[in-house]
Formats: sequence, C-alpha cells, structure tokens
Amino acid sequence: NSPVISQLTENFKTKRQAVLGQLFAKLDGRLSEPDKEYIEGAFCLLQNQILHEPICALSEETVQGQLASGRHTLPDALCRLFKLHNDRLPKAAADVCARSA
Repeated sequence: NSPVISQLTENFKTKRQAVLGQLFAKLDGRLSEPDKEYIEGAFCLLQNQILHEPICALSEETVQGQLASGRHTLPDALCRLFKLHNDRLPKAAADVCARSA
C-alpha cells in the first residue's frame, strides 16, 4: 500500500466517522445498535466504492514502475483532489503532494 493510498483511505474514514457521529447524535435514541451497525456498514461500503477505482489506478501505476520513473501525475492529482497533506506522509510521497499544492 502506498503512503498516498493509506492517507487517502484514512482521510475518508475520518470524514465518514464525523458524518456518522453527527447523524447518530441527531437521531439519538431512535436507532437500535443493529440499525447503527447497518448504517455504518452502508457508509463504509459507499467509501469503498468511491475509492475503488482511484486506488486501483494508483496501485497499477505504482506496479508498472511509472512512479519510479518520475511520472507522478496520478499521485499529484489524488493529493490535490482530496487535499492530502504531506505532514503525515513519508518524504517521497510528501514530495508528490507538495508539488500538487
């Protein structure tokens, strides 16, 4: 797993949890635990469906060695589109995100 993929996934997870927290607070007392678990699962599934293609494309580009050859267009785009910050990435990935800012 590349650092960009890890941060992208973690970024979405944090946002998903914040939305769920707000939703559950608003619906306080009206949902059973199984209902909450079902909703959490649905949000997780949605996150996975949204991120599937970008993660596959980034993984494929990494496997093909395009990142090693200096072509960072896809990681640049992901960092820029999802506002990934370079303070939590290793240096090589941070350099990619820094160029995208």
